[in-house]
Amino acid sequence: LPIGTEYDKKGPVDLTKQQKPFLQFSIVYQDGEQVGLGIDTPSRVMGTIVLAVRGREGSGVVDMDAVVDHFFRPLAKTDEFNPVRTYAARFSSSPSMNGWVSQAILIPFWYDTE
Repeated sequence: LPIGTEYDKKGPVDLTKQQKPFLQFSIVYQDGEQVGLGIDTPSRVMGTIVLAVRGREGSGVVDMDAVVDHFFRPLAKTDEFNPVRTYAARFSSSPSMNGWVSQAILIPFWYDTE
């Protein structure tokens, strides 16, 4: 699926040249807790994988939906990325801004440290 991507170590997508939908990826660490009793017990780290698909306003949602389907299915409700486990995805959208619309996929995750 050839699409533009935008993430922490790669420069932003040039919105003046981008025509097709593109993906913005980030990981948000939100919380943590001690898993057991004592000083040397593991910690549980919790957060959200954020996949935001952006497309040009008025271009329809078919291409954006294809990007959403491609990425969220392998990431949601899985323990395939040991030690990370993910929950069911949540979805959100935002109003149009500068001619672009967004659909966000929010995938909660957790893992225990050793």
